[in-house]
Amino acid sequence: MKFTLLTAEPGTGKTTCIRKIINAIGIENCEGFYTEEVRKDDVRTGFVCVFLTGERTTLADIDSISELRLGRYGIELEDFGRLVIPTIEKALTTKKFLIIDEIGLMQLFSERFKETVNKVLNSDKIIIGTIFFNSHPEVDKLKENPNVHLVSITKENRDTIPYEIADELRKIVK
Repeated sequence: MKFTLLTAEPGTGKTTCIRKIINAIGIENCEGFYTEEVRKDDVRTGFVCVFLTGERTTLADIDSISELRLGRYGIELEDFGRLVIPTIEKALTTKKFLIIDEIGLMQLFSERFKETVNKVLNSDKIIIGTIFFNSHPEVDKLKENPNVHLVSITKENRDTIPYEIADELRKIVK
């Protein structure tokens, strides 16, 4: 269970699973971030990274002036890199579980993020994260890494998987 990555089609509940795992094992035992949608009038307008310290930063927004685009979203790599990379690197020096939600196409625009995730893969750190569902060359490399335990989330198992993972993590804490 060194590097557990949850994968699922969009809207299945990967981030909800991550938040349930954090709550079940205790935020004090975790370091990292999760990603939330930003909505205005029931329309998704972007994404923010929410750090377990309480900080937040915009990852992508439809109103962004960034020239780096994925679909209709402008990607805000500067703030993302300024906060995410140090958070991951700090976690490498603690005994806390590292939460990375998500390893997706937006995040993979950052070379530093890719380098840092690969560094983490070669560490002894226990990581729980989410990863882009569809096939993509860089994502597929991570999914195929022998250190990765890939867990597929479905509407049928999304209510039980977080607690199964949390039970395994609690054994490690003890």
